[in-house]
Amino acid sequence: MVPVAPVAAPDWFHAWVSDLDATAGRWPIGDGKWPMRLPSFTVTALPDPQKYARCLIFVADGTANKRLAVSDGTAWRFPDGNPVS
Repeated sequence: MVPVAPVAAPDWFHAWVSDLDATAGRWPIGDGKWPMRLPSFTVTALPDPQKYARCLIFVADGTANKRLAVSDGTAWRFPDGNPVS
């Protein structure tokens, strides 16, 4: 069982932990073959990149094939290095 997030954690984190806990019961653990659902955000509602440095998110309204983004501690960036905007 995955530990419950602290009360101060954002809603998306609580949903992610709940989904991870539910997924763990359906998929083998430790073999790297089970999918993990990323927290989803729109471009206008991205979390603070400083608070979530080195975190990966799904950008629901990203352009073309740009859907994944990572925080470099300053900005959310697509894998090609361009900032999410």
